Amino acid sequence: ARDWYYPSWGFLAQGIGYNTDRIKTPPTSMWDLWKAEYKGYVALQAITQTVGTVFLILLAYEAGGSERNVEPAWAKLRELKPNLKTVVTTSAGLLTVLQKEEVWICPEFNHYPNAWKDEGYHVDWALPKEGGLFCPLQFYIPKNTKNKELAEKWIDQWLSEESQLGMAKGMYVTPVNKNVKPPAELQGRVVSLEQALKMRTIDWEYVATVREKWIEDFDKLMK
Repeated sequence: ARDWYYPSWGFLAQGIGYNTDRIKTPPTSMWDLWKAEYKGYVALQAITQTVGTVFLILLAYEAGGSERNVEPAWAKLRELKPNLKTVVTTSAGLLTVLQKEEVWICPEFNHYPNAWKDEGYHVDWALPKEGGLFCPLQFYIPKNTKNKELAEKWIDQWLSEESQLGMAKGMYVTPVNKNVKPPAELQGRVVSLEQALKMRTIDWEYVATVREKWIEDFDKLMK
């Protein structure tokens, strides 16, 4: 049995980032990455990155599998290879290829494309109709810490209405404090708590046991 637990301080949602100079109509489905007009202009993030892992799991679910059966996802990725331009290992690398228009479309969490948009880059983000997957952002306090009371106060501050609203506005993180509603101007950029809680969750404890194998399989597939 578990002898630990952790609270979440926010959520990010997996969706689609895209270059707005090249794609005028926002993508509506994760399967848009397979469209013929994007041949040679799709990027993926490696499975070593959380975005890459979450996309693999989302793809598995939509193709009839799950995190415990990702074989359907590998089949779909093989079909995607003709559209693939590159596999990046950092979000910074993704911004570079999007900015240069070497890549037009890619899976990504909502916070980076929206932040890049604010910085003046011609990038935006869309939540696919499949609903995406949400990724909780979590706190942990180590056992036997000497500063448990201070750590708990820090968590309380992060969960306060003021901090939660600030993170929604500045980081595009979905607030977990139910008293905080993202302002109307953030609609489409920050996923609401109601939306997030309707999305699929991931068994990360299981994923941790197979992720190294997934990384090997992904690297072989992308050669």
